[in-house]
Amino acid sequence: MIKVIPDMTVVWQIVNFLVLVLVLNLVLFKPIRKGLQERREKFSGLTKGIETDRGKAAEQEKSLSASLLKAKNEGASKKEAIVAEATDQEQGIISEINDKAAKDLDELRAKIAGEVRAAETALEKEVDAFAATIGEKILGRALS
Repeated sequence: MIKVIPDMTVVWQIVNFLVLVLVLNLVLFKPIRKGLQERREKFSGLTKGIETDRGKAAEQEKSLSASLLKAKNEGASKKEAIVAEATDQEQGIISEINDKAAKDLDELRAKIAGEVRAAETALEKEVDAFAATIGEKILGRALS
């Protein structure tokens, strides 16, 4: 077996190793750990921000949906009111047209009745002359 006798070089190597670990810790390990910690904190903050924004987006979506539903209902009620008003106007116009048509019909009937009476009167005045003319044509001689 090989025997190692500790001497001064082992102590220097241990000191050299400790100094190297200390220097590496100060120069390399601590800055890397600090960067990693900052990165973790940044991602944590971003994750919280994302969750907050998602919550706000959900609230805004609900609010928007409620507003759209309210606007849709208001639009439907306004439409119904406009349709009802238009129906009332339509009924009024139809009523006016029916009244005018009835009035015109009554006037036309009265005019026709007047013309019929005038024709009857004219024909009654000429009945005797027509009767005499028909009698003459049937008998073939003049009636006295």
